Order: sequence, then structure tokens, then C-alpha cells
Amino acid sequence: MKAFSAIVASFLLGASGSTAQSEPTLTTPQYDASATYRAVHIDTLDANFWPRFVETRRLWVQLQRARGTNDGRGAYYEVDHHTLISMRSFASFDEYHSLQALRARVAERMGPTGRADEAAYDAGDVALRTPHASEVWQRDPSFDFHGVSPSLTEYSFGYAHVTYESVISADFDAAWSEIDQALKAANYPLTRIAFYSVLGTGKEISFWLASTREEFDAAGTPYEAVVRVIGEQKAIALFSRVKKSSIDQTVQEWVARKDLWSPF
Repeated sequence: MKAFSAIVASFLLGASGSTAQSEPTLTTPQYDASATYRAVHIDTLDANFWPRFVETRRLWVQLQRARGTNDGRGAYYEVDHHTLISMRSFASFDEYHSLQALRARVAERMGPTGRADEAAYDAGDVALRTPHASEVWQRDPSFDFHGVSPSLTEYSFGYAHVTYESVISADFDAAWSEIDQALKAANYPLTRIAFYSVLGTGKEISFWLASTREEFDAAGTPYEAVVRVIGEQKAIALFSRVKKSSIDQTVQEWVARKDLWSPF
């Protein structure tokens, strides 16, 4: 669980970089939705070992809470029933370096049995498969949408659909602006937040957020809401522009796993 984030830290720090020996200080709270960046880690898991990986994470979180510390991993989400993705806020790349140091020294903060406890946690890595990677995502509020329901963030939703896509045309921005206006006219209830993978895939990532799966389903799709405002033919043309302006589009189902989150 540590190896790939260490590779990212080495890249950002440079070959001669090193982490400070003093206790790292992060001024940005780990669940600060207003921060610019997110440290994202992707654990794709073998279904046969899923229960073991999840249980080792849960026990590790319980130990952190009992000993008054955290490992800096942040929030956890179950993705498409076979992947766990973690996310932690930070404000600058200087702070990202401090975050890597904080994570590297968690065993020291856990007390006399910290090394053994960390080894027991890392034994869950037997479940890991590819892709297994770390990324940095930057907030991209130009593609946000705040619906009529109470506004949610990546740290307060319960259920979401997350779209990844590589934008290849400026018409993506123009088409989204028209969709945004139609959704406002339709009083669409859900919230959308967006990110850009600045270290990783380079894709645009957008979340449609809801408190529950039932709330998400009851809202209907953005396309259906736009049809009600501008009609089916215009909606087809508008969403076709979005599709033509991006490639490699994938959609994932995310469920918040607060039982696995790093303690506050």
C-alpha cells in the first residue's frame, strides 16, 4: 500500500530529495473540500482476497484511532465492487512532500508495536492487482454544478457516478456550459464536482453526487433533465457534442466506505 506513493514522492522531490526528520506539518485538513489538490491512490483487488484487504484496513484504522494518529491516507471509496480508491486533500506540492513523509513515518507514531502492526496491515497487499497507482487530481470548478438538493462534496456523498474522459476539443467546454444552463432551468437536484488528473492520466474526472443510491436513481439522468427543457432533438445534438469532444470515456460507481477512512 506504500510502494506506489513512494515512487510518486521520489519523482516530485527529485533524485536528491529527502524528507525532513522533524515531524511533518500539514496545514490543510485531510478532508478539506476547498483545497486545490487531492492525493489519490488506486488499489485494484483480487476478488478472492477482497475480504482480507478490507479487514486489514479496518483493523489498521482502529489502531490509529486508539493511538491518536492517522496514516494520511484520507477517505476511502469502493469502486465497481473490486477497487478501493483513497483521497486526501493538500494545498501545494510542498505540502504533498510533507504528506509523503507523514505516511512514511506512521509506524513510529503508532508506538512500540508500530512496525509489527504496519507489517500486519501490509500483509493485505496480497490482494493487489493492476492497475495499482497514485495520482494527483486538481479541482476544476469550471465543470461543477450545484443542484437544488443540499450541496455535497467528495467527502460528504454516499453514492456517486464518476466519469473519466480525455478532452480533445474546446467544444467540450462550450457544450457543458449549455448543459449547465439547461440543468439549472430544470432544477436538477444533484451536485457535480470536477477534477483534472495533473499527475497521472491527464483525464477530466467528474462526480455526480448523491447521499444514497436511492436519491441518485430518483433524480434521473442529466440527459433526461435537459430533454425536459430543450427537447429531445436538441438534447441529442448537445450531448453528442460532448461525446465528440472527448475520448476514452469510462464511468464508475463509487460508494463511500467511511469504516476505512483515516481518523480525523
